Amino acid sequence: MAGLALRSGLLAGSIIVTGMVAACGGSAPPPQQPTDPGLGAEPAASSAAPSADARLDEAKQAIAKQDFAKARQLLESMGEQGGAEAAFYIGVALEGVGEGAAAVTKYKAALAKDAKLLEAYVNLSALLLANGDAAGALSTATAGLKVQPKQLDLVTNQALALEA
Repeated sequence: MAGLALRSGLLAGSIIVTGMVAACGGSAPPPQQPTDPGLGAEPAASSAAPSADARLDEAKQAIAKQDFAKARQLLESMGEQGGAEAAFYIGVALEGVGEGAAAVTKYKAALAKDAKLLEAYVNLSALLLANGDAAGALSTATAGLKVQPKQLDLVTNQALALEA
């Protein structure tokens, strides 16, 4: 029974990520190019690398489409530029390709960079539960609840950890 509740919690996390991507309208509109080249504006170089924000947005879209390998590649190419949010989404991508141990490491890295990143607490505690680490899941969920008491996914993961 606990496995079913955990799986629906993971699905809900996927829906949250998908909803967050959809809520922001996908990607930003393309930049406007000057219509008169005589205005002195230089057109953007086509060989310029995409910004860290653009790669993060593209990775979120890939995750929403369950293209975890593409998301992982985009996020890992960012290095430290993406901060806690990129570390979190690398964890999501790693979990999506079945690399749970590496995902745990990335979720912990995300929390080390931003101790208020609730999604990382939710995903980490759920993954620890799935891996049979009820004590780790309980500790993680409890820490997340200190950031935002009564957060439903964390309360659920805490209850499942206590039940395990």
